[in-house]
Amino acid sequence: MNKLPYHSALKPEDPCAAALAKHVFSDGSVALEWDITTGKLPGEFGQCDCFYVEPPWRAGMKVFNQRAKSPDYILKDVIKGIAEVVAFEQRPIVLICGKQDSKTYMRLCPEPQQIIKTQIAFHKCDALAFLWNIPYGWI
Repeated sequence: MNKLPYHSALKPEDPCAAALAKHVFSDGSVALEWDITTGKLPGEFGQCDCFYVEPPWRAGMKVFNQRAKSPDYILKDVIKGIAEVVAFEQRPIVLICGKQDSKTYMRLCPEPQQIIKTQIAFHKCDALAFLWNIPYGWI
């Protein structure tokens, strides 16, 4: 199994995390990174089949901001940016969030097609997967 770095503000800094800015995987898939608070999706996202999003959690915002070199992000602004994309995007979207932030997502984002209880394996903590635009049979 190919061990790729898992970028998280809730664990010690991973020296490989910078590689995730644009990472091409051995199967040909690509992971892209972008500041969602800036608005419109960049053109390079045009050929994505789907979106998998693990935004910062409230508990990790301070470390997230330090790594992003922008200490003024607040979780609500990140969620508003996500909500804007979800409202206009037709491709499948999977968003993983902590239970403590789920009410804010529910208030600010379009209603998800489905919410699934899950767990972040690295942290062994409970999370929720919000699903939008998922084709019939994928779930």
